Amino acid sequence: MRIFATQKIEAIKGIQVFKKLLVNNKCPLDEFEKKLKSKRDKSELRSIYALMDQVAINRSLSRHKFR
Repeated sequence: MRIFATQKIEAIKGIQVFKKLLVNNKCPLDEFEKKLKSKRDKSELRSIYALMDQVAINRSLSRHKFR
């Protein structure tokens, strides 16, 4: 039987809380991040986290960021 839980993403600071899924105490997001090899992929992931930071402090994002 799988055990599901959530855990706060500590890297995101602000009013809005972002959580990641844990499945049997393993995080698929963390495993995905470890598999990223190219600088471009890592850079794009950092960009996503930067947008999450903006949302966390209640800043509005352009509608183009959601496409």
